[in-house]
Amino acid sequence: MVEETKAEQTIEAAPKEKEYSQPKFFMGKDEKIECVVTGYYNKETGILEFCVPGENQTDVERFNVVKHIFYFKRIPYNRLNNYRSQSMVYNPSDRSSSINILKLREYFWLFHLVDWNYTDENGNKIELKHDPNGVLTDESLDILYQIPASILDTAIGLFEHRINIA
Repeated sequence: MVEETKAEQTIEAAPKEKEYSQPKFFMGKDEKIECVVTGYYNKETGILEFCVPGENQTDVERFNVVKHIFYFKRIPYNRLNNYRSQSMVYNPSDRSSSINILKLREYFWLFHLVDWNYTDENGNKIELKHDPNGVLTDESLDILYQIPASILDTAIGLFEHRINIA
């Protein structure tokens, strides 16, 4: 008598290819660009020692580590060109024009900063205020300028990088 045996067949599925999102050519009008800066503060004095772009959690034993988040709205091409034009400085000695980067960055803060994660001493969020034209109010600008310059420079540098003008 012949025994019939069935061999089990194992079929492995081909590994799934990693799915990538399609290039994003257009941004939504209300889409926000997030810029994170990690600040390292002296535990004894509370003074900012240094900051780095992005989220980083090194030396947490030695420092109070704070994640600063700034949200900017997108800049349409025509508006960016307008900012560049208004930021131009003419140098008569060599008859050249160049962009005053500090003035250009001022436009980004005034017209494109829409939110952040800052809170007061009681933990209540500090809301940014904008006038009817979408410009930061003087009150909000005064609060913004109390933030250490290294945090602001790092955040705006990240923003410039994200919109590919850095």
